[in-house]
Amino acid sequence: MCFVAVLLVGCPSGDAATERTGEAGLPAGARARLQRALERHRREAGSPGAQAAVVFADGTLWTGASGLADVEDGEPVKTDTLFAMGSTMKLHTAALVLDLVEDDVLSLHDPLARWVPEWPGGDEITIRQLLLHTSGLARVAGSDVPAALAADPDHHLSHDDLMLEPACAPGACYHYQSPDYDLVGEVIERATGHSFAREVRSRLWDPLGLADTYFPSQEAVDAHSATGYALDAPRPAGEVATCREDDVDNPYPCAGGGLLATAADVARFADALLAGDVLEPSSLEELLDFEATQGLTGVEECSAVGLGLVRTGTPEWGESWSHGGFTGSFHSSVVYYPRYDLTVAVAMNDGGDTGGLEGALREAAAEEAPVANPEAGTGFCNFDVYVMDRAGGERRRLTDDPAVDGGAISWAPDSRRMVFGSGRTGNADIFVMDAGGAGQVNLTLHPADDVAPSWSPDGRTIAFHSDRGGSNDIYVMDADGSDVRPVTRGPADDIVPAWSPDGSKIAYASGPATDDHDIWIVNADGSHRRRLTRADSDEWWPSWSPDGSRIAFSSDRRVVGGGGIAIVDVETRRVSVLELAVDGPNFPAWSSAGSIALVDFSGDIWTVAPDGLGLRRLTATGEREFQPGWSPDGRRLAFPAARWVDRPGVAGR
Repeated sequence: MCFVAVLLVGCPSGDAATERTGEAGLPAGARARLQRALERHRREAGSPGAQAAVVFADGTLWTGASGLADVEDGEPVKTDTLFAMGSTMKLHTAALVLDLVEDDVLSLHDPLARWVPEWPGGDEITIRQLLLHTSGLARVAGSDVPAALAADPDHHLSHDDLMLEPACAPGACYHYQSPDYDLVGEVIERATGHSFAREVRSRLWDPLGLADTYFPSQEAVDAHSATGYALDAPRPAGEVATCREDDVDNPYPCAGGGLLATAADVARFADALLAGDVLEPSSLEELLDFEATQGLTGVEECSAVGLGLVRTGTPEWGESWSHGGFTGSFHSSVVYYPRYDLTVAVAMNDGGDTGGLEGALREAAAEEAPVANPEAGTGFCNFDVYVMDRAGGERRRLTDDPAVDGGAISWAPDSRRMVFGSGRTGNADIFVMDAGGAGQVNLTLHPADDVAPSWSPDGRTIAFHSDRGGSNDIYVMDADGSDVRPVTRGPADDIVPAWSPDGSKIAYASGPATDDHDIWIVNADGSHRRRLTRADSDEWWPSWSPDGSRIAFSSDRRVVGGGGIAIVDVETRRVSVLELAVDGPNFPAWSSAGSIALVDFSGDIWTVAPDGLGLRRLTATGEREFQPGWSPDGRRLAFPAARWVDRPGVAGR
């Protein structure tokens, strides 16, 4: 699925000796592939250490370790090194509640007030809502508590200090950052009369033989743990997993994030639970009720929420059920693929890219992971091209292919056709179609990835970026796909071209790495390159003003990795950042009428004036929209959007 990222663009420690295991039944070549994928991704991410585990359909377990558990001591990560697993704990807590429901200890429909009567408004909140994060309660994120303490070091934070105003009425929205699971832990203790640690260990961990799994806030730990490095001060995993901070009171069990374990135990638990070996079928069905939150504010169709799980999916792999954990100094995730009965768990002792590592291991395991359940988990998240009027409202889907369609969308000058990216051939190509969706034709049909088309104002030429020369460069071709020629050449990452209104220049993003670009312009013939921005941030996705004097672009100069919109004056190179009351604004598109369309962090489209005034929301569909593109007449917006697709069982990859 590498072309999804391509289309929807757009101080490391020394290595320690790695540890390999000799898993019976798994070919040596597969073990080597998995270990190489682990080591390569950890190095590329710059993480001190990483640990991973894969459980195959026949029960074979592969475990791997790479890098350093403790940088100062030079201690390597081993497969039995413990990591703070953060919110992957939630899956264990949800399973424990369902096990207690099976024994009639409590009910999912019990009001919170039955067990915690002192909680304000607890008679309106059910245990099921707590497990689904639909209670409406809101709290400062645990990973943000150290920053809150640093901002006011003389203040002792009580539990009430961490509570925020409710996000909504109970059952009316999904809100993840909340005390929900800690309250569930308190419910479990009061309903059973035992500690949370005793219940989860006796009911789940011990029966499964999970000897490297702990709840350290309530039990002793007899094993070595890694040190986390994402925050300023390194912290041992055992300390992080207690969820305790100096000068912070939390009277409830850390049932939402207090897990200390190995990747192997995390994978084994998820595999046993989701394969049906822990709960009764009706309880597992409750756990996997992803329709329970559909339609609620805060839930995307392609990221449906169950009890302690999130459902996503790709055309190649079908559905995946997962949960991640981020503590501020450790990052982890566990993912289960029901069609392949394959489980992947990863952990890193910093804020490293666990999603990328999990994907690399999944692909490395693919040869040994045939379809195990053809009728299970066949849904997936698809990306299609949509169009709507400039005022918003009803949208119309233009493409309906099982591959990814979208990326940058650019209209012909007469607004009658558009070009877009698609992964239909297995890599990214550029297609053209009529404005109504008819006549879809591949223009590039090249084994390289051809991405981000931009139609010239005279209609004769299409610019795009491609790695057909080894690295990403800007190319142009005739509008029929012929006569492809480079505009830029070199080792830099040159991406996302945009024609100036008079067709004389092309703006684009260029940098030495995929997350370090600046905005440049170049003449259409490749001459006179000129750099417009220079900042210690990633700046990309240029869009010209109608008069060609300014360029709007995406920038994280205010919030690294968080998105933002800035405007540069082409002549003076002066940059101004728009102050917008939306989270993570991205992908600006300047219309011929002067307004700028953008996408917020939640995937909704807005418009705003170039001075930052008149912010107006156009979409609120619950589906994630991406890069909008205006028709030249300013009447319509085309954009890719995600949607969930259910399909009959098919053979697989």
